[in-house]
Amino acid sequence: MHAGKQGRRVGSNHSGVIRYGEWRGTGSRPEREKLLVHRLLEDCVHQARGRRGLREELGLASTGTVFGPGQEARAVEKATRMLEDGLWDLGFVGWRVENVGFSWHRTFEIDFELRCR
Repeated sequence: MHAGKQGRRVGSNHSGVIRYGEWRGTGSRPEREKLLVHRLLEDCVHQARGRRGLREELGLASTGTVFGPGQEARAVEKATRMLEDGLWDLGFVGWRVENVGFSWHRTFEIDFELRCR
């Protein structure tokens, strides 16, 4: 995918999250920050660079390729470090990543929870 097109899609996703938060107008500041941080980690860390690196490192044909034996545990370990590094890179040092997983057993989608440090 062309980098400009990907950037527009990520920007559109972020503006959608912001508009949704404004529309809802509910939730505490930490809850709104958590939603934003989660979205940034998914878009800017996992989708933009992480899943490709995981795929290449694990020798998977595509992001849609199902993990083979032992690959998912390695992917979870590497993705957890990647997301934690992303928190620091983005300046969100008050959060930590927990319960990283791949519900469809492939690198395309990632699941994780954020907790306050």
